Amino acid sequence: MYARTSCAEPRTTDSFNYLMVGHWEDEHFIKNFRMRRAHFLALVKMLRPRITPGESNFKQSISVEMKVAVTLYYLAHTDASQEGVGLVFGISQASVSKAIKIVVMAIQQLYLIYIKKPTTAELNKTLAAYATKGFPACMGAIDGTRVKIDKPQKKKNHQIPFADKYYPARYHAYTMQVQAICDYSCMFWDAEIGRAGSVHDSRVLRESNVYMEAEATILTSTRHVPLPYSPHTIMPYILGDPGYPTLPWM
Repeated sequence: MYARTSCAEPRTTDSFNYLMVGHWEDEHFIKNFRMRRAHFLALVKMLRPRITPGESNFKQSISVEMKVAVTLYYLAHTDASQEGVGLVFGISQASVSKAIKIVVMAIQQLYLIYIKKPTTAELNKTLAAYATKGFPACMGAIDGTRVKIDKPQKKKNHQIPFADKYYPARYHAYTMQVQAICDYSCMFWDAEIGRAGSVHDSRVLRESNVYMEAEATILTSTRHVPLPYSPHTIMPYILGDPGYPTLPWM
């Protein structure tokens, strides 16, 4: 694979920064990390205060850029092992494991900063944008997906085998549910992660924070949006596919 051959060159932090960060174009970044060069560098900038090069007693000197690259490469290639990623980047499996843990934990710290409900101004912009597409009063779109995971460890005292919940027959793999809501520009403003892959989308919704907040808001909401060419109004709603229930706000 081209990506693996290219990545195999940088054996040190200096050569990594020279080759990848300094000379790679968007094509290489998208193939290896599923994002453009500018986005990679922006992510590194956001994570740098939460990651230090010498953290966790690495036997090898690994820059923040390389730690982020190792993590993104591992997440982008679902068939990759940590040993394989180590060979690609010229570092040990133990260093790969530590880098992934550190970077993922740093990204989790950014969740509440960047994945949050829209402000009134942002919501008004979203309502206006969806209205031009024929969806007046739409404040976002929701959907779910399943992410492949390793087989979960068996838990004691479970009547139903724990791992079976994460193995929906139609996917023939262990998976975890991810539910996300985005605005008109495809920017996420809510996400629910962690339900077993066998759980239906509608159940994930009903057990989510956004569902409980939306149901509570119905009783107190006074905001309604006028319908075009009509004297009637409608309360803002989230757009979903047939896998979701029909609700006053869905």
